[in-house]
Amino acid sequence: MDPPIDDLDTLKDVNDAWTRYLKPVIDDIKVQIEQNPITATANEKNILLFTQVIQHLCQKLDLIKDVSELTLKIIIDYCNMEINLPLRSLKDEQFLQGLTQNWEKFKIFVKIVCSLFQYLDDNYFNATQHTGNDKSLHLLSLQQRAYNIFKEQVFNCKIKMIQSLILDYIDQERSGETINITLMKNTIDIFIDLDPTLEQFYNNLEIEFLQRARTFYQQFAQRSLDQDTIPDFMIKCETAFSIESKRIDNYMNKRTEPKIKQILDDELLKKNVEILIKSKESGFRLLLEHDRFEDLGRMYRLITHMDNETGIDSMAIEFGEHIKNTGQNLIDLYPQLPVRIEEQREYFEQIIDKDNKINSAIQLKKNATTHPDENRIIDPQSDEQKVKIDMDMISKMYLYVEEVLYLLRLFNKVYIEQFQGNEKFGAAFKNSFSEFLNRPRRWYDNEIEIHLAVYVDALMKTVEAQSLNKQIETRLDEIVAVLQYCDNKDIFLYEIVDILFERIIEQGNKALPNEVVEKAFIAKLKFAFRNTYTKKLDRILQDHDLQIEMQTQFKEFQQKNGLIPQIDLQTQVLQKYHYSRLKSKVLNIPENIQQALQSFEQFYGGYSPEREIQWLPYLGSVEVQVQFSSKLCNITMQPTQAVVLLQFADGAQKSVKDLEQILQMEKEEVKLNVESLMQNIPILIRAAEGIEEEQKEIQQKEEKENSELGDDERLKLNKELKLRVTNFRVHKPEKHSYRQFTTRIFREEQMDIHIVSIIKQRKRMNYQDLINLVIDRITLFRPSSYDVKKRVEVLMTKDFLKRNDGDNTIIEYNP
Repeated sequence: MDPPIDDLDTLKDVNDAWTRYLKPVIDDIKVQIEQNPITATANEKNILLFTQVIQHLCQKLDLIKDVSELTLKIIIDYCNMEINLPLRSLKDEQFLQGLTQNWEKFKIFVKIVCSLFQYLDDNYFNATQHTGNDKSLHLLSLQQRAYNIFKEQVFNCKIKMIQSLILDYIDQERSGETINITLMKNTIDIFIDLDPTLEQFYNNLEIEFLQRARTFYQQFAQRSLDQDTIPDFMIKCETAFSIESKRIDNYMNKRTEPKIKQILDDELLKKNVEILIKSKESGFRLLLEHDRFEDLGRMYRLITHMDNETGIDSMAIEFGEHIKNTGQNLIDLYPQLPVRIEEQREYFEQIIDKDNKINSAIQLKKNATTHPDENRIIDPQSDEQKVKIDMDMISKMYLYVEEVLYLLRLFNKVYIEQFQGNEKFGAAFKNSFSEFLNRPRRWYDNEIEIHLAVYVDALMKTVEAQSLNKQIETRLDEIVAVLQYCDNKDIFLYEIVDILFERIIEQGNKALPNEVVEKAFIAKLKFAFRNTYTKKLDRILQDHDLQIEMQTQFKEFQQKNGLIPQIDLQTQVLQKYHYSRLKSKVLNIPENIQQALQSFEQFYGGYSPEREIQWLPYLGSVEVQVQFSSKLCNITMQPTQAVVLLQFADGAQKSVKDLEQILQMEKEEVKLNVESLMQNIPILIRAAEGIEEEQKEIQQKEEKENSELGDDERLKLNKELKLRVTNFRVHKPEKHSYRQFTTRIFREEQMDIHIVSIIKQRKRMNYQDLINLVIDRITLFRPSSYDVKKRVEVLMTKDFLKRNDGDNTIIEYNP
C-alpha cells in the first residue's frame, strides 16, 4: 500500500524511516533469499516505497549522508549476521561450500538493495569520492561499495584459510586424488569478482600456487628420471602439461596458464634437456636407432616449448649425426651384403625378372635342372666362382641402393611426421644425407650414381615395370629424390644413357615392354633436373620408335626386290651426332653377313640418301649354332664373338695372332672376344693334342690358375663341353670405358659455358667471386675451385676473357 504524503512528512530521521518502512522490506528480502535465492526479488511497490522515502529524507530533511550510512550498514550487517556467523562453525570443504553459497546469496541481496536504493546510487554513490592514500578521485557505485564491504568484512578475514584450502586441494589433485572442481571454480571466481585487477588473486593465490607447482615438479622430475626411461618420463611430462592446462580451464584464471607452462618447461624440460637428448640408455639417439616414432614426435613437441638454442638445435645436430652414422654403418656393411643376398634369395626371385643377369646367377643350379631349355647363362662345367663374383657385385649394388632408398624413406618420414617439417631438421637431413651419399668409399671405385643406374636397370627388367603402377612410380620418385642429394649427377646420366642404350640394342626392333615406365622415369628426371639433363634419353627412345618403323619398311623392300636373305638381319641406325663416342671398327666378316648388310645399305640409300652409314660390329647380337659332342646348341652372342667363333669350325685351331690377321681386328679386341668365349662357359679352350686324358685334366687345371693368354697359343672348340641347356647367351666382351674421358670433356664444357655466360653478362668481375659463382650455379656435379680456375686460364688463352690491365684480380669479358 502506497504511503500517503502526510505520513512521509511525519518522518523524523533515518532511524524512524528504517523502523517504519525500510526494515520490513529488507527482512522480507532476506527471508526470500534463504528460501529460494533464484526467485528472490523486490516488487515494484517496494521499489516505489524506497524511492519516495529516500527522496524525502535526502531532499526534504537533507539527510543524504545518514541515508548513505544506513545503506552501507544494511550490507555490513548482512555480511556479519548472514555470512560470517554461519561460517564460524564450518571447516575444510564445508567452509568453502558455505562461502561460495553465501557469496551467491550476497550478490543477489546486493542486486536487490541496489534497485531499492537506486535514487541514492544515482545521486550520491556515483559522485566522485576521494579514495586511497593519494586522494585520487574515483567513482564507486553502490554495488562496488557492497563488494568492497564483503571483501573487508568476510573475504579478507578468511583469506588465509581460503588460500590454504584451495592450494591444499590442488596439491591433493596433483597427487591423484579427486576434488570438487565446481567448488574450486566458484571459490576462485570470488577473487576475480572482488578484484577485477586480479591483484588480490596474484598476491594471495597465484604466487603460492606457482611456487607449490615448482616444488612439486622439481621432485616429480627427479623421481621420474631416477625410476623411468626417457620415453616414460616424456609421457608423464605430456600428461603433466595436459593436466595443468585442464586445471586452468576448470577453475584457475586463464592468465595463469603461460606462467604454469613456464614452470613446467623449466622444471621438466629445460633443466633436463641434456639428459633427454643425450641419454645413452634411452635418449634421442637411441629413439632414432630403434625407430621409436611416437616417442620421437613426443620429444619434439616437448622440446619446441623452449627456444631453439636450448633444444631444437641440439636435436637437429643429433639427427644429422645419426644419419651420418647410419650411412657409415651401411658403408661398413657393404662387404657383407653377399651373405644377406643368400638369405634373401626369395626376395630377389620376386623382384628381379627371370631373364636378367642377377636372377640368372642366383638361380645357377636350380634353373639348369628345372628349366633346361630357357635362355640362361648356365653351364655346370663353367667357372662357378666367376659367376658368383659377378652375381655378388651386381647384387651388392642392388641391395645397397635398396638400403639407401629405405633410409631416405625412413629419415624423410621422421623429418615430416615426427619433426613436423621443421627447417632445422630439414637442413640437417639434407646436409647429412648428402654427405653420406657422397662420402668416399674404400671398398669400391663406383660412385653412388653408378649404383643407382645399375638399380634402375634391374628395376626396368622386372615384370612389375611393364606397367606404371603406384608401387613402381613411388620407387622412381625415390630414385630421383636420392639423385638430388648426389654431387655427380652427370655420372648417373652417362651410366643410365649407356644402360638404356644397351637395353634397346638387346630388344632389337621390338617395342620395349616397359616403355611407359621408361618414359615416366625420364619425365621425372626432366622435372627435377630440366630438359637438358634428359635430352639424350629422349633421343634414344625417339630413335627406337623410328627403328621399328624402318625395320618394317626394310622387310617390305626385300620382298619387293626379290631379295631372299640368308640371315634374318635386324638393324638399328644411330645418329652419329648423338652417339659420337661410338666408333666403327674394321672387321672381316662372313660372306652371308656382308650380303645382308649390302642389301640394307641399298635400302637405306633410298630411305635416307643424304646420309652415310657405318657398321658397329660390337653392338647387337647373333645366334650361332654350335655342334658339341653331346648336343647342338643355339648360342646368342655379340657379332664380334660370332666371327671369332666361326674361325674354329670343322676342328680348326687358331691363335690370337692368326685371328688378328684373318679378321683384321686389333690384337686387344681379339683377346677380349676370345677370353669372353673361354670364361664362365669355356666354348673355346687351349689346344692339347697328343696327350693323355690325365694330362688334359692337369693342363685344364693349370689353365684356370693361369688365365694369361699368349699371342701364339693355339685354341680350339671345346667339343666335349657338357651342357644341360641347348639355348643360352654368353657374356659380352669386357668393353673399354670411355666414361672418364667423356665425363671430363662434359664437365669442362659446362664450366666454360657458365664462366663465359657470367662474365659476358657482368662484363667484369673479381676472379675469386667469379669462381665461387660458377661453383654455385653448376648443379650436375661439384667442381673444385682449382678446376674452375684452370678453365678460366684456358678461356683467357683462347681470348674469351682477359685480365684487367690495372688489377690482375679482375677478369673482363673480351668481346
